[in-house]
Amino acid sequence: IPLKKIGGISPNDSFMSSASGICIYSKKKNENGESGELCRFNLKTLSGDDRDEVIEFMNTVKRWNEKRSIQANEDETDEDDDVQQKVGLGQTALKMKHFAEREIELSKQKRDRESRKARYLKDSGGLKYTA
Repeated sequence: IPLKKIGGISPNDSFMSSASGICIYSKKKNENGESGELCRFNLKTLSGDDRDEVIEFMNTVKRWNEKRSIQANEDETDEDDDVQQKVGLGQTALKMKHFAEREIELSKQKRDRESRKARYLKDSGGLKYTA
């Protein structure tokens, strides 16, 4: 999970499990105004105090990344989400554009190869001594 997507980290206590759980929530809110859950995992070998230390460490890393991105003037927008939102006709159009550009590129390469071959044939009188 990229650090720029993390909105919050909190403990997750399940009465059914003896393990210490941690939930990671996204920055983006859904239509209900709630943060979406990115990840949930259990730390089976740690006690509740150890889990709190892990959460504090993860929050420290998150805050460090936020400060670093502000100092580096990084944009907070998420390009991956923009690409994922282009579905249906938008993706089909992007694919068609890509393949059209690729077809033009391949035809140009073919013309270049044929022109080189024509020069070699003209200068040498044929492909007489080629392997």
